[in-house]
Amino acid sequence: MDSTPAQAPSRLAAGRLVGIVVVAASWLHAWSGNLADEDLWTHLHFGELKLRELAVPTIDRWSYSAAGHPWFNHEWGAEVVFALVFRAAGAAGLFAVKLAVAAVVLAAMLDAARTLARASGLGSIHAATWTSVLVLALAAIAPGASFRPQLFTMACLALEWQLLERADQRLFSPGSRRRVGWELALVPLVLLVWTNAHGGFPVGVGLLAVFVAGVCARALLARRLGEPAPPAPALVLVVFAGATAVAATLVNPYGTALYGYLAHTLGDHGRIAEWLPVPLWSTSHLPFELLVLATATIGVRWCLSRPERSARVDWRIAFLAVAAVYGLRHQRHTVLFAIVATPVLVVATEAVRRELVARLPALRPRRPVATAIAFGALAVACVQLTVVVARYARDGVAIRYARTEFPADAIAFVREHGIHGNMAVQFEWGGYTLQHLGDAARVFIDGRYEAAYPPAVMDDYAAFIDADPGWERVLDAYPTDVVLIDRATAVVPRLDARPDFVRVYADATTLLYVRRSPTNAAALDALTALARRTSSTPGDVVFP
Repeated sequence: MDSTPAQAPSRLAAGRLVGIVVVAASWLHAWSGNLADEDLWTHLHFGELKLRELAVPTIDRWSYSAAGHPWFNHEWGAEVVFALVFRAAGAAGLFAVKLAVAAVVLAAMLDAARTLARASGLGSIHAATWTSVLVLALAAIAPGASFRPQLFTMACLALEWQLLERADQRLFSPGSRRRVGWELALVPLVLLVWTNAHGGFPVGVGLLAVFVAGVCARALLARRLGEPAPPAPALVLVVFAGATAVAATLVNPYGTALYGYLAHTLGDHGRIAEWLPVPLWSTSHLPFELLVLATATIGVRWCLSRPERSARVDWRIAFLAVAAVYGLRHQRHTVLFAIVATPVLVVATEAVRRELVARLPALRPRRPVATAIAFGALAVACVQLTVVVARYARDGVAIRYARTEFPADAIAFVREHGIHGNMAVQFEWGGYTLQHLGDAARVFIDGRYEAAYPPAVMDDYAAFIDADPGWERVLDAYPTDVVLIDRATAVVPRLDARPDFVRVYADATTLLYVRRSPTNAAALDALTALARRTSSTPGDVVFP
């Protein structure tokens, strides 16, 4: 229980109510966005393909640059779920999936925090503590709250952390009659689902390895120091559960080869923005940076001040250190750090709060100050809820995307005039093109990136887009018939100078070129007359 002086029950209840409202508003604001991810078309296209063929394709058949190349579709399970849900309920179903994941992540973080608080002897957590940490964590998680398979990594990581937290409490609780329970038995199932839903599952394998090593190391140290420790049979079961979970990850369409692919391609994402390092002097990832700073100070201090000396050998802090490094190196991993740091930070912050209030009672806010803080927090929550309600009133459950960011009008032009063939499109537009043109086009590259394309193709694409030396290989070394490209790319002047490619369409976003041949000269002349279009219809469009 709280070691600070007791507060009136009505005041505590009011504080909890304010906290619930504020966290709920932040949760909705973070997770209710309705902008389509650029790969959503890719996932639906290939999810539908799997449902039609009842198989997971392992060879590329949809590009002309890498046809026949192995395809490690490490998101196949998520794509099938997306396709099934979209078939049944459209965009509303995809929203339901995203909000369900959001609920799982929040519930798992809260349960892990409560479990750790009980194990640390803190009991209940003050509303101000969990509210502050959760609001910050939700802001850090928000960039990952999109319609994409990474949702399954977020949910599985939160669930695994929750299960391991409960398993740790059972192992090191002196009064526990059974030191190993159902929690560890469920971890292999979580990793089995994770492995077949998204390629982020090695994070879960790494977490489990750190947990097993940390538990064993703490148990050995506890025995030396004469502190309570789990018996040897319990540690054997922990190791067995870890080995079983790792074996479960081999149950996938690629077996052990999936590990080799993931290890080989980890460094092949440098051209994708979310795989770049976090810009430390920018505010773009400020919530994540604040979480790292708080964990490095408050979290580590709490760990080192725990009364049991053996408890200072903590698997949580070890994993958080690794997660922070990867989060700083790759922007997409900032979300994962926020998920695992939240339970520890809630407990560590509460421990520090109690210590400070015990030493300096004047830090406890008086009723007028606490009331002002509560009303300020509620005002912010009202603003967030207003944004959510306004978005829903405008769009309902429709998923939207900006017309200026995708070739919506150009693809309509292509379909209207029967243009088909091998299309060199922007990397970001590959899935959109495949979904809307189907068998009428094969693409040079798409969002599957290193999962389906060899490094040479990715290098040729980068040189083409940037007009670097060798840019013409995309046109000359591959059977490219059509080029669909953002008009702001560096290669546009060079394309305009090529006599064998004719610009047949232009709008504010997109340029379309078709290769000239003896058989299509007349058709190109007719299309060229339409190429003076320079503006798109304003506003967003509705997915798909």
